[in-house]
This record gives sequence, C-alpha cells and structure tokens, in this order.
Amino acid sequence: PPLRSRSAARRITTKFHALTHSLSSPSLTEADREAKAREVEEMGGRRAYQEASKLNTSIFSTSKWAWGKLSCSGSTAGVPCLVPASSGVDVGGGGSGSSPPKPRRPMKLLEIGAINSDLHSLCLRGNVSSSHIDLRPSEPCVDARDFLDQGYEPGSMDAVVCSMVLNCVPTPGMRA
Repeated sequence: PPLRSRSAARRITTKFHALTHSLSSPSLTEADREAKAREVEEMGGRRAYQEASKLNTSIFSTSKWAWGKLSCSGSTAGVPCLVPASSGVDVGGGGSGSSPPKPRRPMKLLEIGAINSDLHSLCLRGNVSSSHIDLRPSEPCVDARDFLDQGYEPGSMDAVVCSMVLNCVPTPGMRA
C-alpha cells in the first residue's frame, strides 16, 4: 500500500539514516553489521526510504526552498559574464542614458539525490542549465549516476543542491 502518513514517512527516513549511519561504525562486529543490514531490508530498504522522502518533500518542498534562495540572490536569472574589455561588447556603465543590461549566462546547477522532478521543473522557468542525478532515479528527467564517481571539476557548477544526501553516504571518508 502507498505511504500516506507524514509521521510514518518521517519514522522511516529517521530509522534509515540511523541504521545506515551505524553501519559505518568501525567498532561494529560483522554479526551486528549483518543484523543492521537485515533491519534496513526488513523496513523496505532504499525503496521505502525513497518513497518516504517523496512524501516528505511533497509536504515541505526542499526544491521550492532552494529555488527561493537562488532567486533571492538573482542566480535564477543567470550569472553575470566576465567580458574582456578587448571584446568590444558594451557592458554599460558609461554615459548619462540608461545602460544596457550586462550579459548573463545560464546558471549551472547540479541537483544530487533528485528524489522528484520539482527542481527540474523550476529550473525550466529561469536562465538555468541544470543536471539532476540520483543513484536510483524515479523520474525520467533524473539521470542514474553516482556523484562520487563523476569527477566534476571544481568550479564547474555555480550551485549544487543535495538535500538529505550526506545522510545516505555510507562512510565518513566518503562524506568528507
């Protein structure tokens, strides 16, 4: 049956985070590790966690919150371009009339752990070039990729959104 209760969804996500976090403990015996892994599977595993997360984000949209923060900074209208003076492009600022708008390029946004398509839909409204990834995507606009295996270059994105992602990274070394 589909999950409909936010309190049940919160119990599932809280328990999943606690169990997956405890699995990374170096002091855990192999028997305890197997017992905790069984407990994760008995509660429905990552599938149940994702279903609970979808319900939680349908009630409190982290995507809308992130979009609001990006909009307040002006980023959703694009990022100012650095135009060399030798380019001949008029970037305004001279004369007494109104100056033309400064050139802007699309903001490059990466969403890691895209549980739904909400942020993708919001990005379509702005001057945003976005990528949305998840280990087990449930939406066609989300690519199945592991961020830790992608090798993104520093500075290649203007903004990264990763709500509740670090809680699911299994070891402290991988979270660093």
